Amino acid sequence: MSDSFILIGQFGGVWGLRGELKVISWSTPRENIFSYNPWYVCDEKIKQPTEEDLIDYQVANHRVLRSGRSLSVDLMGIDSVEQAQLLQGKKIYIAREQLPSLKDEYYWDELIGMSVINAQEMPLGKVVEVLSTGVHDVLKVRQEIGDKTTYLIPYIHNRFVLSVDRKLRQIEVDWDVSWVT
Repeated sequence: MSDSFILIGQFGGVWGLRGELKVISWSTPRENIFSYNPWYVCDEKIKQPTEEDLIDYQVANHRVLRSGRSLSVDLMGIDSVEQAQLLQGKKIYIAREQLPSLKDEYYWDELIGMSVINAQEMPLGKVVEVLSTGVHDVLKVRQEIGDKTTYLIPYIHNRFVLSVDRKLRQIEVDWDVSWVT
């Protein structure tokens, strides 16, 4: 998939009789998904969509449903339950340029694939996933060669994460190779 699109959510079920859809948001806070317009939608079966796989939709209206736990959206051009049903389960992307630029913070997708070295300059592997644990995020780092050791490194800046270099695509951590998960 092109790096110019970021997966940010997915459509749930149809809500109401006018073609509204429930939204599963992966942004933090979850209502931030509504800050972006248009949305680029693609079939959930496509793992790495190309630009040709994506269809853009304008968000006409949105709301937090009564329970406070669900979000719903009204898209321009989707005016019936039947039209909305065709979007159920589909993934929602936004264009990377829609995201605000960050100085000393990083989007998760920027960290994925970065090389990780420890303070002794020993390579630990690459970030394969960023986990949200509630307390703090955790980098899942896997060696690419050898025994494919996996490290779970808390993303605590100046404690375990010493530096992140966007240009070198490298993260330096205070982590001993014997601390295996």
